[in-house]
Amino acid sequence: FPPLSLSAGVNQNLWKEWTKAKEHFEKKEYPQALQELKRHPHETSHYYYNVGTLLYHTQAYGESVAYLEKANRILPHDRNIQFNLSLARAALLKQLPQFSSLDPSSHW
Repeated sequence: FPPLSLSAGVNQNLWKEWTKAKEHFEKKEYPQALQELKRHPHETSHYYYNVGTLLYHTQAYGESVAYLEKANRILPHDRNIQFNLSLARAALLKQLPQFSSLDPSSHW
C-alpha cells in the first residue's frame, strides 16, 4: 500500500516544534516520533492527523482511527486524512474479523 504521509499540509511554524518528530518519522522510528510529537500538542487537524498516522505505524489501529476521525471533523474532505483514515479502519477491521463494519448498530 502507498506510504502514509506525516505532513498533511502542516504549516512551517508547527514543523519547527515537530522537527525531531519528523526526523524520527523519516528514519521509521515511529514510537520515538510519536513520543516527540506528543510533547508539542496542538488543537489542529494537522496534529491529530500526524498522531493518528504514527499510531497506525505502531499498529495501534483503534487509537489511530480515533485521532484521524478527530482530524477529519476539524478538516473534513481532506484527501490525506480520508486516505489514512480508510487504511486505519481497514487495519482495525482485520484485527476484529467478526465485524464487517465499524458501525456497532449493525450488529444488534
